[in-house]
Amino acid sequence: MRNKRIIVTLLAAASIALAVMYTMTNMGAQHPGAKPQAESKPTSPAISAIAEQPQNGAQAKRPAGGERPVASPTADSGVNRLNKASDTSSVNTTNRSPKGEQSGNAQLAQVGVIEVTADSYRAKVKGYGQVVPQDSLSLVAQVSGQVTDISPSFKTGALVANNTVLARIDDTNYQQALASANATYQAAVVSLEEERLQGIQAKDEWTRSGLDGEPLSALVLREPQLKAAQATLDEAEQSVNSAKRDLAFTSLRAPFNALVVSRDIALGSYVQAGSAVATLYSADIAEVAIGLSPSQWAQLPSGDETQLSGDASLNWPVTLTDTTTGNTWVANIVRAEWHQSDTTRQRNAIAVIEKP
Repeated sequence: MRNKRIIVTLLAAASIALAVMYTMTNMGAQHPGAKPQAESKPTSPAISAIAEQPQNGAQAKRPAGGERPVASPTADSGVNRLNKASDTSSVNTTNRSPKGEQSGNAQLAQVGVIEVTADSYRAKVKGYGQVVPQDSLSLVAQVSGQVTDISPSFKTGALVANNTVLARIDDTNYQQALASANATYQAAVVSLEEERLQGIQAKDEWTRSGLDGEPLSALVLREPQLKAAQATLDEAEQSVNSAKRDLAFTSLRAPFNALVVSRDIALGSYVQAGSAVATLYSADIAEVAIGLSPSQWAQLPSGDETQLSGDASLNWPVTLTDTTTGNTWVANIVRAEWHQSDTTRQRNAIAVIEKP
């Protein structure tokens, strides 16, 4: 009986060992990183056969003395537990494999290569400004009088050429003033000539008197009188020039090629000296003050500091576009302003348009 127990125990242990080998074989085949193994014959029938032999032997012969036979289900339960563990491990391994593949694919990055070469480019900045004339003039009357004539071209919006007579003021009084100044001048010329001759005569008389040395007073030789006559002549000459200038001011002229913006006189009106008669804009050159921020200035060529001053011309080409009509003009940046606006914190670049 004891020998039978030993045999049954050994058979059970052998069954467990075979079950373990079978389970490990299956697990190795299902693992993604496992190496392939040689095929083996199925051991499940052998396990079943081994498990059935003790049961048959126990049924054929019962032990004496009422002893209970050794239960063989121990091998079956061990095999079942191992099979369940093998199935669970196989399922878990199968479920983890796709996740690992997705994680590996997610770590792959798309990489591209671009060949670059050094090249030069023209900096472009955009700014806004208002077109203004280079010269804006409020034309005022230099003399008083009544307007006696107005030129047909002296109208608002008209273009007038340089030195064009726009209006005339009555010059009667100024003609008389010029004539009077000329008479005074001629009298001063005569007086000066008389004093010069009297001075020559005085020197001759002093020489013939036989007196030694110089006379005690300069009045004897009429030198002070000669200087006074010369001063009178100079004053008379200035009066003539002043009268001529006032007479010329009776003709109101355009000081440059101009656009008439406004006219403040009419035919027959009386104007006072210093009163405004018209507003004129220069027609030859227009300017645009373009405000640029510090970051925009940094994109432009700096060069020498003297190039950015008002003493030198920058000559940067720019294209100006009318925001209303879309018309464009070609202009040049000629200078930059050093001062910065208190409100916008910008500095102006001055663009010049010729013949706008």
